[in-house]
Amino acid sequence: MFLASLPPDTPFILTVIGTQPHTPAPLRETLASLLEAAKTNNLLAHTETLTQHPNTSQIHLTYWPLAAYQQWSASPEFTAFWSSLPDNAGIFRETLSVDPSRIQGATSQNKPAGCMHLGKIELNPTLSGYWGCYPDRIQEKSISTSLTAEEKSTLPTNTTTTTTTNEDGTIVDGRITLTHFPHNICFVVEGQDHTRASAEEQTYWTEHFDALSQKWVSDAVDAGVQKGVLSSRACYSPAAAAATAAADKRYPLTLGRDVQLFYFTDLDHMEKLGKSNGTHVKLRRSFMEAYGPGGVLFGGGLVLWVETAVLRGEDIQAEYVGCLEGTGLLGFRGHAAFSG
Repeated sequence: MFLASLPPDTPFILTVIGTQPHTPAPLRETLASLLEAAKTNNLLAHTETLTQHPNTSQIHLTYWPLAAYQQWSASPEFTAFWSSLPDNAGIFRETLSVDPSRIQGATSQNKPAGCMHLGKIELNPTLSGYWGCYPDRIQEKSISTSLTAEEKSTLPTNTTTTTTTNEDGTIVDGRITLTHFPHNICFVVEGQDHTRASAEEQTYWTEHFDALSQKWVSDAVDAGVQKGVLSSRACYSPAAAAATAAADKRYPLTLGRDVQLFYFTDLDHMEKLGKSNGTHVKLRRSFMEAYGPGGVLFGGGLVLWVETAVLRGEDIQAEYVGCLEGTGLLGFRGHAAFSG
């Protein structure tokens, strides 16, 4: 695997900014233009523009140098936009301040993904392919959840996906800002891009891995609070989906370019979910056999990437303006561990 190598002692900003089905088109277009201007002005290091499946929320997963984000978010253009949002806007912004000692990123190809756009990538097979490699890649080791057993037992269980959407259709009017969180929540990005795979590789994947991968990602997205998943979003790149699977209604993976976003209570809960899920264990073993040296798909075009950012409580700020109940971390408002 190729691993992220980030400048030490250089925090960066990762944001999840989104609009929802009820967001007025002019607001959606203005937000997109503000982000495009940031990219044009070399403030924005990388963005993934995604559609959340199946409720069609649009999500901008963005990566910024700290000073660049501060400049953009304090600009007159953005502050005027954000301050004037109506109470039912359906727009949210989850802002994560990430310390390079508390994140790991990895990709299967020698191409940057996610946080790697803020540094470089290095081949490091010694920290790959075994259970526990994620925490081994993270310099900071005090990364267990600060939630007490009592706090865990009282977390609301209806905030995460219990169907196939993360939101229940009820709009929470007004502005809600969350700034107090338990320590060591783990934000996870997992991606799969089949667009560079050959026709033969795609056929083999469909026959041998499609059902397993669909089941595993569905299990993870639907895992819920009791298994450590505070929030989950299954997303895809609409451009890649249109090119590779225009008529395909697969969920949660289009087999184009897919991205899943999770908030886990901590990294340990993420690893436990992977190790305890029989479908994932089988998929992982079969995948390593097929794509490893001597495997039938060795050297294939599939791109996988994953990053796990362990966040201190003060590293997270979440803002929701007229959003659907259950959006991101909105459902935890008022809980003792999230309200200070």
